[in-house]
Amino acid sequence: MRIITKIIGIGALGLLACGCAGGSTNWYAAGRSFVYADNKVDQSVLAGPTDIVRQWCSQVLTTGQAPVKPHPLPPLGGREAQKWVSGCIAGYFESHPNQKISGGYLQAVNSAQSTPTEQPATPITSPPATPLSVDCTLVYWVPENDMIGNVDDGAYGWVPAEDDGTRYWSGTFTDDASAGWEQAAQLVINGYETPPAQPPYGYAVVINFDNSAGQSVYSETKHFRIGEQLETALSVVRYVRVPDRMATGASTCVADAP
Repeated sequence: MRIITKIIGIGALGLLACGCAGGSTNWYAAGRSFVYADNKVDQSVLAGPTDIVRQWCSQVLTTGQAPVKPHPLPPLGGREAQKWVSGCIAGYFESHPNQKISGGYLQAVNSAQSTPTEQPATPITSPPATPLSVDCTLVYWVPENDMIGNVDDGAYGWVPAEDDGTRYWSGTFTDDASAGWEQAAQLVINGYETPPAQPPYGYAVVINFDNSAGQSVYSETKHFRIGEQLETALSVVRYVRVPDRMATGASTCVADAP
């Protein structure tokens, strides 16, 4: 039985690696999955300024210098590569939950010191804030008593159109979906190393649901108070349910954090 609601989210690489319908690649998820597959990262810890993780991910992408070669590879120099690197960074921090950040430096795991493992020769100026980016995927909320498939290999919870080669639904929100299913969007909110300051009401995220012709069928703005989580995990997964199936006909969703 596939209980998707139990495994999707931080570390849920199988579902996020595709995160798509129609064959497109979720490059953020691909970078995230690579870290978990790479023996070098599993067996050692990067230490120094937090930017060392971005430098390592970028080097792997451009030179392929890692025990496990990245596959698939995004086109270099574009937004796809940026998403891959962001996913790689998030995967590193998720796979090293005991590693601490202090004063802009990564500490060695289990370090007894309260100061960074390396001291800068000169004071370090905090890097400028980078805008949030948001990856959006259509999902249905499927109750357990209405699971897709049989009891041995069924799926319920937050279910994308496709997972690991298995097609669960068409990829388009339709009127003939089961009455118990709820339309929703899965958001992976990426903060990179230095997210912008969180407003008192939280970060605003605008979600647009479009049909196959690129026309908007539904739009909604949500606010998320996740600033502290972004500082430690770099990415946060959230779900937004669509009221009264207002996004029927949507086949894609796009989310922006203005």
